[in-house]
Amino acid sequence: MKEPLVSVVLPVKDGESYLEEALRSILDQSYRRIELIVVDGNSTDRSREIALSVEGVRCIQQTGTGLSDAWNQGIEASEGELTAFQDSDDRWLPGKLEAQVEVLKQRPDLAGVIGHVRFFIASDSQGPPGMRPDVLSGDHPAPMPGTLLVRREVFDEVGLFDPGYVLAPDIDWFARVKDAGLELGTIPRLLLDKRFHEDNLSHSDPELYRAEMVRVFRASAARQRARTGSG
Repeated sequence: MKEPLVSVVLPVKDGESYLEEALRSILDQSYRRIELIVVDGNSTDRSREIALSVEGVRCIQQTGTGLSDAWNQGIEASEGELTAFQDSDDRWLPGKLEAQVEVLKQRPDLAGVIGHVRFFIASDSQGPPGMRPDVLSGDHPAPMPGTLLVRREVFDEVGLFDPGYVLAPDIDWFARVKDAGLELGTIPRLLLDKRFHEDNLSHSDPELYRAEMVRVFRASAARQRARTGSG
């Protein structure tokens, strides 16, 4: 039986510093049936040039703006039965995709599978303000795009990422998956090294992030009430 095609969506905007490392961590995976789509958000640095120079990368120009739009454009351009995501400043651990594909082959009831993340501070950075020191200790189960491998049809059921969120579209999407009654498996394995630096999007505007988190929780509560017919 033919192995499923995994579409990997990697948005980038002025991310030349770590982009090639991120791409290599994907293309060096032991699982080989990969379609790697870089969505370039009109970068003014060498990001597009770097993406185009790496064999096996398909680079498309983002037509809209924002992270949600980039993710969605990559999903819509993809052809794989399974979808994964990577940030331009992070790196996958060896064997990530192979382990996750095997889980989904063995568990057809799962919508997708996540794993563990390890956080580290970029060598030229002090890290984002307000970061808790314990975050850097060990690895952690992580429902985030960088650890996710999901069946393509899940997007048909719960929708794409909501562009109405600037900093929390992924948190909103994971909440919609849960509220739809879909299950994501978790494997106790380190899958992602996530780099912290001052320019991390989620730390760019703490007040907006908190406001969007409140919106996520309220929307989730409303969906759960509608689903159960309570309230």
